[in-house]
Amino acid sequence: ELIVVHDGGPRCPAPVLPPLPFPTRLLVHPKNLGRGAACNTGVLAAQGETLLFLDDDLVPVRTDFLSLHWRLHQDVKRAVIGRVTLSRLPHGPWSDFAMSGSRSAENARSVSLKANPFDPTYCVTGNFSILREDFTRTGGYESRFRLYGCEDTELGIRLTRSGIPLDYRD
Repeated sequence: ELIVVHDGGPRCPAPVLPPLPFPTRLLVHPKNLGRGAACNTGVLAAQGETLLFLDDDLVPVRTDFLSLHWRLHQDVKRAVIGRVTLSRLPHGPWSDFAMSGSRSAENARSVSLKANPFDPTYCVTGNFSILREDFTRTGGYESRFRLYGCEDTELGIRLTRSGIPLDYRD
């Protein structure tokens, strides 16, 4: 199933989902509540036991990311973080800043990958999967983070503290 949560706002109209060969649902927040709240809304509507979170401004690097996430949840209890790249942004000060920050984060993340266990400080959940029971048991995303950032890092820290390893895959 595919669930898309549009996190409201008058400047950004809700998307139209194309016909797909599996069940789809579009959920709309009337006003922006933040990414954490949007993800939690999607989880409440989802039927599956394995949850996969994607962001509209990030693209998984691997084309087989669905099968990778599925396979990695078959044998070991873990949260899986897949590598992402920023989707294309119009050239300008914001895109230059975003790309610079993305490169810096990727460099820091590659250093963290050599550490075992994975450092939750670099937990970015734009290509992220976890079993529903683990997500629910650890409280899901913190919805009080309304502005950009922090909700995924904070979730990564809580998951690590509760014994759920973070498995980063290129």
